[in-house]
Amino acid sequence: MIDDTLVLLRDLWENYLQVKITPGADALTRTRERILHYLLLSLTTLSALVFIPFTSDTISRTQSWELFLGILVVAIVIWLATFNQQWPYYVRTAVLLSVFYGIVIHDLLTIGLIGANSTILLVIPLLVFALLNLQAGVFATIGSIGLHALMAWQHGAGNLPLSAANIAQYTTANSWFTIGLFLGILCLLSTILLGEMSSNVAEALYAEEQIDHALRSEQVNLQERIAKRTRGLQASTEVSRRISVILDSQQLAETVVQQIQQAFAYYHVQLYQFDASKQYLNLIAATGTIGAQMLQENYRQATWRGLIGQAGGTGEPQLAANIEDNANWLTNPLLSETVSELAVPIFSGNETVGVLDIQHNALHSLDEETVYVMQTIASQIAVALQNAALYEQVEAQARQEELLEQIGKKIRETSATEEALRVAATELALALNLKRTHIELGL
Repeated sequence: MIDDTLVLLRDLWENYLQVKITPGADALTRTRERILHYLLLSLTTLSALVFIPFTSDTISRTQSWELFLGILVVAIVIWLATFNQQWPYYVRTAVLLSVFYGIVIHDLLTIGLIGANSTILLVIPLLVFALLNLQAGVFATIGSIGLHALMAWQHGAGNLPLSAANIAQYTTANSWFTIGLFLGILCLLSTILLGEMSSNVAEALYAEEQIDHALRSEQVNLQERIAKRTRGLQASTEVSRRISVILDSQQLAETVVQQIQQAFAYYHVQLYQFDASKQYLNLIAATGTIGAQMLQENYRQATWRGLIGQAGGTGEPQLAANIEDNANWLTNPLLSETVSELAVPIFSGNETVGVLDIQHNALHSLDEETVYVMQTIASQIAVALQNAALYEQVEAQARQEELLEQIGKKIRETSATEEALRVAATELALALNLKRTHIELGL
């Protein structure tokens, strides 16, 4: 029996009495919805407590059942607005304020400012401000002042139906009890109102403080990122300046990895170039003694395997801020200290021709800023490699033309055919590094 009663009370509380807040509402809306529900719940409780003694006393004095029916309708409307929280917020607010204004106007017409009318007229603008907004609160204040003035004018003109019996009724013990209970509930609601508003202000101030802290942190982070990017671009410019004057491909590749390692203090830097089949990326330059060992062993990486192969295959940078979190990372026993790796593709036009690989021994030391800087350097490497290749091609062609000119000159200086043939064979053997050369003539 007790358990059933507890379950019934819990369901009553959860379904009707507990305030229901609009999902996703802001702090001010949540506060207003709580205040409105508390006010309606308090009026419901008050009307339930005083309905029978108040209405029976009123009927016995006035012999009017119309007043009883009016009070009953008001009480029912209040109960409906309280227990039907699915009603729109502004409809429930209008019901609450209409009840307050109805009570005040009725009592002003019958008893004047006796009782709780002055208090209610003071509280109504505060409620309007709390439940709606400042503009509505100003209008409510003006309305309260206007209502006072109107009633004073009507009282002075003798148009108010004030009754001595009605006024005397509010000096009885029952009236004192009713007014005291009503004022007590108003005081309680005022306390709740101030508490809710103070809580709302504190919550807003705390949220503002958190936002300010977040903004300061973001500003510091942004400044650090800008400083890091600036240092990276400065280092990139220095690397570009140094490699721009190198026209030997191998020297260029070695200089690139050395300059990047010195500029950024990375653990290991290496440069790969595709073979003719595009199946493998061959190591062409690397830093330190480990790099020299890998070059001596003709180290290469298959396309699509590891971060280097993925960068070469996809044409997209591959970043592992923590190698433990990247499934594509492949271990290299020679580089045992690596904990972060970045592989950036190198393009010649739209074609991927190689990969710049950075490895470091500090967690999360390679990030998106590093990707941006290394992509910039990779673009400069691509241009430098193209320039070096073109220079080597032109230089080889020039050497070839010079050699042909020297051979032709020596042949022209001979006086006999056999001697000319002998000179041609000898010079070609020297030029082509051949052990034996002979020339056959078919007549």
